[in-house]
Amino acid sequence: MPDSNTNHYCVVVSQTQQGTNDKAALLDEAQWLQNEVIRVKFVEGDDALRERVRAVAEEWTADGMAQLTFEWVDDDSEADVRVAFVAGDGSWSYLGIQCRDIPEDQATMN
Repeated sequence: MPDSNTNHYCVVVSQTQQGTNDKAALLDEAQWLQNEVIRVKFVEGDDALRERVRAVAEEWTADGMAQLTFEWVDDDSEADVRVAFVAGDGSWSYLGIQCRDIPEDQATMN
């Protein structure tokens, strides 16, 4: 299958220098605290897309999964995680609490 979009990629953005053997899931300094409430908002995307993403994300915090809670907030609220849907920008995300260091007017994942 030919690649019709050379901008498709997946990357996790980190503000700290990483070595060749670092694993994203093991970066302790970026982990949310157990039982933490993470405020999440969508900065774009239609309602159907937002609902699909929300449904999958809620699976991550179901019983027996991550011991976190998502609080979904509206467009005018401050949020830890700000989800964009920019076509051609690939799939990327800051790790865990690194989102809190990103200016409020910028997305923290796409």
